[in-house]
Amino acid sequence: MPQALKPRVEAEGRHVVGARVVLTARGQDGAERAMAQMREAVPDADLSYLLADVGEFGQVGALAEQFLAVHDRLDVLIHNAGSLTKERTVTSTGHRGDGGLSGGGPVSPDRVSATALEAASPSRVIRVSSEGMYTQRFDLAALEMGPDDYDGTIAYARAKRAQLVLMHEWVRRSEGSGISFHAMHPGWADTPGIRHSLPGFSDAMGPILWTAEEGADTAVWLAASGTGVESTGGFWLDRRPRWEHRVPWTRLSESEFLDAGARLWAWCAERTEWDGRQRVA
Repeated sequence: MPQALKPRVEAEGRHVVGARVVLTARGQDGAERAMAQMREAVPDADLSYLLADVGEFGQVGALAEQFLAVHDRLDVLIHNAGSLTKERTVTSTGHRGDGGLSGGGPVSPDRVSATALEAASPSRVIRVSSEGMYTQRFDLAALEMGPDDYDGTIAYARAKRAQLVLMHEWVRRSEGSGISFHAMHPGWADTPGIRHSLPGFSDAMGPILWTAEEGADTAVWLAASGTGVESTGGFWLDRRPRWEHRVPWTRLSESEFLDAGARLWAWCAERTEWDGRQRVA
């Protein structure tokens, strides 16, 4: 990979910011493995975890209650839930089971932690997107694909595009709250998810894929640097703001984009039974 494309994590190295980290995971084994890997890198890290499937709205509510029972503030919320699956699965509420990417899942974590985020103001919410979303134009009617037309790669890309639409709607509805919202994409990184979901791509591109650490660098930087609270509504790669579209046919006009955000919010609110953030005029 040309040096100019390498993430800045290599050039700037590591530094400790003293964060208390609370992980969420669907299973205890995965949570324990993640914590062990982090403690190997930072032996005295302040780590804990909570268990929940963020695609299941009832579990998200319980997750929030557990968090708020111990912590009265939340400085940074990072959304990294998602999965690219070949087979279509559904949650207990009948919505597509893709790690909370559709069916209202992107609203739920912000909803239940809004009070804690405001208590920590200035705070930030960071969504981990995907370069795959560049292929898709937002279309609410096509967001949840049915069993007859399901394609995991397309479904994932559409959900990631929807996350950006929803992020901008959060920005509009959170003016004056002290909460900043950003999205980033990690580039193409050599992770277990890529190896499992796109094995052919992983094999062919393996030599030039970023490491998982390089892919995570921008999210960590947004979480720890002043940039994360000095602006809002940004889309980032390698610590730089990026365009949200690469081809003209994925763009919406300004009025269409505003309408798309309002409709997606209402769609999520119906599924999560929550609509507590009114849009700022």
